[in-house]
Amino acid sequence: MALISAKCPHCGADIRVNEGSKSGVCEFCGATFVTQDAVTNYTVNNNYNTVQYITKTAASAAEAGEYIRRGDVLLSLGEFGRAEEAYLRAVELEPADWRGWFGMVKTRTKNFTDYEDTSHAALYDKARKVAPKEASEAMSRLYEPYSNVCSYFGEQKAKSLKQVKRGNKVKTAAIVAVIVTVALIAVCAVVMNL
Repeated sequence: MALISAKCPHCGADIRVNEGSKSGVCEFCGATFVTQDAVTNYTVNNNYNTVQYITKTAASAAEAGEYIRRGDVLLSLGEFGRAEEAYLRAVELEPADWRGWFGMVKTRTKNFTDYEDTSHAALYDKARKVAPKEASEAMSRLYEPYSNVCSYFGEQKAKSLKQVKRGNKVKTAAIVAVIVTVALIAVCAVVMNL
């Protein structure tokens, strides 16, 4: 006879029973049970747990959507810190929703106006990983111009630093030349007075 899954009606343990038997003894608590009751108990509990999981998942997704909506409103008002808190809560509830991750990218970059922020890069990668293809493409269209400007500013900053360093070397050389000249004049004056 085939073994089927059941749940002891006395202790709730998951057990296996012979399909054709009328009764059995729980290997965990030692109680006698009617096979049909144990099978029914297993089915009811599993169905309840499945429904409970689906309900909880749907509620989490709906709540995450509400936090994303709040984040969007706060972002539009320039409340970047509060918007990030809302998006973070959405990500905690529903990490598979790309909108929460991308919302955090927008808060870190001050809605794509802070060209020096680098903390958003990992968040952008996560958003792309969980987003469907169409959403990923839409994110790219929004993000690429910002990324290009960041690259340009990064290059300009590097050039400026080189010029400052080069300028400091020129200034140092000029100061040294002035000091040497003054020293030579002083030496000449001393020599001429001898």
